[in-house]
Amino acid sequence: MRVDLVVPFKEKDKAKALGARWDKARMVWYVQDSVDLSRFERWLPGLAEFNRKGREADQLSESRMPMQPTHSASNVQTVVSDCGCDALPWEHCEHTSRS
Repeated sequence: MRVDLVVPFKEKDKAKALGARWDKARMVWYVQDSVDLSRFERWLPGLAEFNRKGREADQLSESRMPMQPTHSASNVQTVVSDCGCDALPWEHCEHTSRS
């Protein structure tokens, strides 16, 4: 499989050293077959835009989410009032308010 790259002229030597090839007819750098694409991430077309949009979406969703307190098992206490009812601790009884 062939993958065309977007390589700025000043970075052509780096791409070539990593194994990219120059297609003279199309005037584009490319890699082919079982090449590890992680070495060419910076030159993959659309990847920078994709990453930028992904970061923006993450930031937007984080700004819309309410802050949730984090608790660990060591600092969470369950308070059970001893009112004498047969109600379970999480159920309301005649002695608890339903606010």
